Order: sequence, then structure tokens, then C-alpha cells
Amino acid sequence: MRTTTTPYPFACTGLKCRTPVRHLPGEAIRISQCSIPELAFPSRRGLLNNPDSDHKSVLSPLLVAVLSRLLNAFKVLEELMNEKMFNSPIFVRDGSYLVQEIATLEDAIDFLESWPERKRDLIHERALDSCYAAFDGRKPLVAAYIAFTGFAKRADILEDYDAVMPWLAASQEGTGRVPA
Repeated sequence: MRTTTTPYPFACTGLKCRTPVRHLPGEAIRISQCSIPELAFPSRRGLLNNPDSDHKSVLSPLLVAVLSRLLNAFKVLEELMNEKMFNSPIFVRDGSYLVQEIATLEDAIDFLESWPERKRDLIHERALDSCYAAFDGRKPLVAAYIAFTGFAKRADILEDYDAVMPWLAASQEGTGRVPA
């Protein structure tokens, strides 16, 4: 005696299956009917012939576990990215005409890396080291913020927040760079 349950879009592989419900390998069955659910795979016939089947039942437990781990990894990455943003942006002159907004730790590292070789000094080196240490988690983000602000003051490129905000609000590009 053979039981056919086509509304359930799973097929048993038949490898060492000891299911009490008799079925042929490849036959569409309920996933709970198979004694080895890890070996069950979605049946094309069951999916195509049953338009009312929900596709959630097609996902194997392994795929669900992988997808949930990926989702958790993305949440962790998002939290890490938010942790690397400064509480308030730092505005610095980039050249004589442009003001650049430094809002994240990555922005600060990029700015320090692009600083001309001939102008680099011990304060620049310490600020860059502090930013890398904060990026790696060896120092708090506040330490990198203070070090970068100290570097900008010493290099005389720090712009006043209140003086820059009206220009930034008038900027239509939204790039963070506005004429000084």
C-alpha cells in the first residue's frame, strides 16, 4: 500500500529511510513523515502542482539555520558600523577652499592617510595610531575622536561647527564638502 500526499512539496531520497508511512523514493511526502528529514529535498512536482503551498515549508532546517546566521551576521555588522560613527562630526579644511566632514572613524583614517608626507609629524602619527587602535577595538572611539581633533587643531585645519553648519545646510550636493 502506497500513500501519495502531493500537497506536501517534499520528496524522500530513500536512503536508509525507515518511515512508517510507505512511500517511494522521490515521492512527495510530508517532511514530518520522513524519518531522516535532513535527506528530504523539495519536490518540483509538489511545488508546481500545488499553487497554494507556502514556500516556507520548502526550506530545509539546514537552510533556515544558515539564513538565520546570515541575518545575525548582518545585524552584528550594522551594529559595528554604527559603533564607528562619531557622536558629532568634525569639520576640517581640506586645502584652502574646501571643508570636509569627518563623521566616522573610517573618514578620519582616510583623511590621515591622505595627509601629505612632508607635513606629517609625531602628532599625526599618534592620531593615526589611535584611530587604527579604535578601529581594531583596542581603544574606545572617544580616544580616536580626541586624537583626531587634537591633530586638526595642531595642524590649524579645524573648522568651527557653528560656522560650517549654515554652509552645509545650503549645500545641495550633500557630499560634506562645501566652500570655506
